[in-house]
Amino acid sequence: MKIIVDAYNLLHAIFPGPRANDKQRQKLIDDLRDYAKRSGNKVLLVFDGGDFTYPYVDQQKNIALVWAGQRMSADDWIMEYVDKNHTQDLLIASSDREIQAHASDLGIVCMGAFSFYKTIERKMRERPQPLRHRGPIKKTTDRTHEIVDQLMHEEQDEIEWKAEDETEGEIVERGNKLSKRERLLMRQLKKL
Repeated sequence: MKIIVDAYNLLHAIFPGPRANDKQRQKLIDDLRDYAKRSGNKVLLVFDGGDFTYPYVDQQKNIALVWAGQRMSADDWIMEYVDKNHTQDLLIASSDREIQAHASDLGIVCMGAFSFYKTIERKMRERPQPLRHRGPIKKTTDRTHEIVDQLMHEEQDEIEWKAEDETEGEIVERGNKLSKRERLLMRQLKKL
């Protein structure tokens, strides 16, 4: 998944005050770089301004620092990027209402800046979820191998499953019906 972050919007949400300083900006970059490395998601951190007239992208491994340039704002750059790439797996982190509305019109999930930061901060602190037991093993092929089949039946109560192994259909069977927008948000949050 590619996460597009409205950088100054997020900085102001995390560090309230008139202007973000260089230390705060670097902390945000470092936090998002660590998150991108750990999660495997790509992060585009979009800043207003920069040293150049036109947008400039400093592409690193899983994170790209984007300076919108002197001719457009970060908001305009984000909306233009989303227009061109709306078929990709995207998530936008911004509290800007215009960006949120634009993303929603294209069917792209947009999280508020502070909610996004708190979510990834929590994910970075979490340890991997413990595995849990789950009912009997189901045979998925017609092929048989006597020894393997015997071992599988003997050990079926010891097989552990991750929570992600549960299908959306099983969740609905329990009565938790979600709207289309909520299902899309849940899918994107799982990828964070």
